Amino acid sequence: MLTTIHSSPVLRELLPGLLCALLEQVVRTVGQDMPMPTASIQRRQLRKGQVCTVGNPCRLSMETLACAIANGLGEKVAADLCKVGTWPLLESPQTHHEGVCQLARALLLLGIITPQFIGRVLQWTSSTTENLRVTGTAFVSQLMCDPVIEEQKLLKAVLSLLHQRARDPNNLVQQMAARGLGNIVYGAPEQLKKHQKAVLETLFEASFVPTRPELMEEGMRALTHIFKHLGTDVGPLVEDAVAHIRSFFNHDSDSLRTVAFALFGALAGCMKRRQAFYKRQVRQSLGTLLVHLEDPNPQVAKECRTTLGLCCSYLGLRRVQAALAFHTQGSEQGKQDQLLQDVCRHLAKEKPTLLESLCQAAQTHYSSPWPEIQVAAIKFTGILMEYATPRSAGQIKVAHLLSSLQTLGQDTSQEVQDVATQVSETISKSAWGSMLQEEGNHGRTLPHIASLLCFGCLKPHSI
Repeated sequence: MLTTIHSSPVLRELLPGLLCALLEQVVRTVGQDMPMPTASIQRRQLRKGQVCTVGNPCRLSMETLACAIANGLGEKVAADLCKVGTWPLLESPQTHHEGVCQLARALLLLGIITPQFIGRVLQWTSSTTENLRVTGTAFVSQLMCDPVIEEQKLLKAVLSLLHQRARDPNNLVQQMAARGLGNIVYGAPEQLKKHQKAVLETLFEASFVPTRPELMEEGMRALTHIFKHLGTDVGPLVEDAVAHIRSFFNHDSDSLRTVAFALFGALAGCMKRRQAFYKRQVRQSLGTLLVHLEDPNPQVAKECRTTLGLCCSYLGLRRVQAALAFHTQGSEQGKQDQLLQDVCRHLAKEKPTLLESLCQAAQTHYSSPWPEIQVAAIKFTGILMEYATPRSAGQIKVAHLLSSLQTLGQDTSQEVQDVATQVSETISKSAWGSMLQEEGNHGRTLPHIASLLCFGCLKPHSI
């Protein structure tokens, strides 16, 4: 029928309702198989030479939807959707929500979404059918990016709906609701201040109550958008957020690490009234931030560098801030080793006691599952020990450190082995090694003490 309509104005008039009906048909058939025909029908098909196969009703629905878009909106629109992979996303139950978001963005940009279309989609969000709730909430999450949300005075109703869906028993519905709340910064930025308390509380719950990684990631990404837009103090809730965020810095999910660093950096603009608090958080996080500049995932490393540049002004150490700004924000970003050298050199002059806490932070990464992080942490330790002195950082447990490095000398990664051995030898030959030998527990030499520690014959605190 669609291919026989040659008058585009006629199809254009019918199109919004038709697209809505076809999308609903896609939703109701996604993940289903075509029912097998009965035995009698199979026999008739075989007599007629017909092949009996199991079909895909969702694909049939999508082909019709694609035909409606191609004939009603133009072949280019359909081709663009095909190019970005909308149809395979829509067809799979695991990625259907992302396909809906892509389709919604395209239709909203073309300006063919009528109030009737929106009204129908809003009804889906409260359906008893999970697929319809997922699709409706995903579509609404993109609706929140569009000025139509204000033009049609829908913001209050849609926000109320998203708050409800953020507590839906279906995880995908929760995820799409969190995305929609974050998208308020695009569709109704001037209204964010008015609704920020309720929006932030819902997103905090989605982000930091242990649940699926995808939902926590979605919630933190939405919070990042909002904090970047607000740029002002948003109440004591942010202090609780910072503690939660830092716990994700070493998460095994690349996406969660990326968004955690991004959110920590975004908070830098909202802490003008809480500088003392955020200053402590930055100092406590500095070791992790410096080590993750060598994160095995390039996107995580890039986000970590950006975050370090955003929050370094809270350190309160002029020379260290200048060094970090040069390496993270300058046009010519220095190499990692040079950055660490500069930071430690200035810390030795401005805040030598901070070298001690950084050394402890570096050692917590020795057990990292990523060899790249282990190597970065070991190198960082070597540089720290080069600039620290027994007088300025006398609480560093050198014997325990050397024992840890000796253990890493037996690591499965050859690079970790080599770097650990090199740093261990360097420390042993430094003033730290001489100090330990002088205090050497009744004349026992440093290698002997280290070997005893390594084999558990001597406890670190006894030295």
